[in-house]
Parts: sequence; C-alpha cells; structure tokens
Amino acid sequence: MTTPVCRCRHECPPRNTEQPQETPLMERRRSHPSAFSGSVSCETLRSPPLRVRLHHEPADDIHGYPTVELSPCPLATAIAVLGRVTSPLSSTLLVDACRTVTPRTSRLPRAWRDLLERETLGRSVRIDDSTLRSLHQLGERRWTIARIDGPLDATDAFALEQAILSGQVPLDADLRASVVMQTCPQRSAGSAVWAQCRDLETARAFIAAIVTHFVARCAACPVESLPPLPPALLRIPASGFSIRPRDVRCESANVMARVRRGNRTILNLVADRSTGLWTRV
Repeated sequence: MTTPVCRCRHECPPRNTEQPQETPLMERRRSHPSAFSGSVSCETLRSPPLRVRLHHEPADDIHGYPTVELSPCPLATAIAVLGRVTSPLSSTLLVDACRTVTPRTSRLPRAWRDLLERETLGRSVRIDDSTLRSLHQLGERRWTIARIDGPLDATDAFALEQAILSGQVPLDADLRASVVMQTCPQRSAGSAVWAQCRDLETARAFIAAIVTHFVARCAACPVESLPPLPPALLRIPASGFSIRPRDVRCESANVMARVRRGNRTILNLVADRSTGLWTRV
C-alpha cells in the first residue's frame, strides 16, 4: 500500500491510512460499567427513564392544587396507584368515556358493552373497583378518571365533563372529587400521566408509589417484595426529577436507585427488603 504524499509547503508527517480497529461492543461495556449488577435484560436497559414533575404546591386549599406529570407509566400501574392513594369507599367515573369507546366499538368485550349500556351517565361511565383494575385490558387509551368521595350521580358527571371540555379546573367543578387523572398513550412505551390531587399529601403518595413500581420493574422483582416508599424521603425540585433504568441496581437484599435532576444526582434511595425500610443516602 503506497503512502499518500502531502503536497503542502509544510513538512507534514505521513498519514496513517490504516483504519483504527473498532472496540468490540462487549469491551466498551466493560470499560463503561453500568450501575446494574446481576442479570438485567437489554430491553430494560434501553427503556426510557421515568420523568416526574410536581408542577406547583398550593398556596391555599381553594385555588391551588398540586398537579403531577410523569412519563412513561404503564396504564395498569397508574390505575393500581390511583386506587391505593384514594379511599376504598370512593366511586370511579370515566369522564367522557363515550368519546373513547362505545357499545359498538369493535373487539370490545361483552362485559364492557353491557357496562356502557347500563352505567352511562351522560357521556361518562360509572365503574366499580374491579372494573377499574381491568381497564388496562382495553389497551393504552386516552382516559380521564375521577375518584369521587361517596356515590355518583348524573350531576357529578355533567359538572366534570363541562369543566374538562371548557379547560377549567376539574376539582373546582366537583368538590367531592379527590383525584382526577388523565392518561395519554405514547409511541415509545406506556402512557403519559397527568394527575390533579385535592391535597399535597395525596400527590406525594402518588409519586412515591409510581417510583416504587418503576424501581421494582427495573430490578426485575415483584413490586410486593419492595416496601412502600415513604413520600417524605423524596425531594421533589420544581424542575422535577428522573430515574434511569441503569441507575437501579440490586445487591443481595438491597435495591438502590439514583435520582437525578438533569445530569446531577440529587438523591440515592436504598430499599432493604429484609427489614422493609427505605433509607436516603
């Protein structure tokens, strides 16, 4: 192979025309170790990080409501957390559900077709807790779910429908509503979840439960094996935070998660499955 000659006026060293050998993929992974330890699927490592934002803390109990935005979140996880942070005696309303599904929707289960014909309140549908837990079986759809303290009637459904369609605050339309949650499917995975809560404690409990589910999914362990994350351990800055799947690792009985704001680590959480406690380091 002939060495090309430089034709400029300067004395340039001969150029190396040999292509540099590319570092094998496994060697690159060894040189940049992941935070994971143990067996973790590549699909989990490639999944997007959980991004959480608490929009504002209320200045008073009338005009201000804490609002949570997070993504991505599986619909089944969001529904399970919604039922956990609200009262078991609350009623559930699918606001304006007839815009999403109708009794004639193709491939709709027979039980859902009967439910839409029987429990329709205006353009909304009243469902029980068992039906709420099975809502994810219809796939990732756009839902607006309201949890109401006490029984439901048509006036509740009409007030929430009008508030959402006109862009007003849903919790101001019905004073018995404790949480109003909206889900929007994403192309990548899961749904984007928006939740407006009546009080700050419910919003923090909602975020803590979502984080627990996400850490369990990244660690490839059942969520029941992890203790519930106390909301007081979370520091939620105004700009929000994120948790990457590769920042979750397992070491014997401990599951650790690194919480980030941008490129900076702001918090390390450790769940001890033997004692059932979370600690902040």
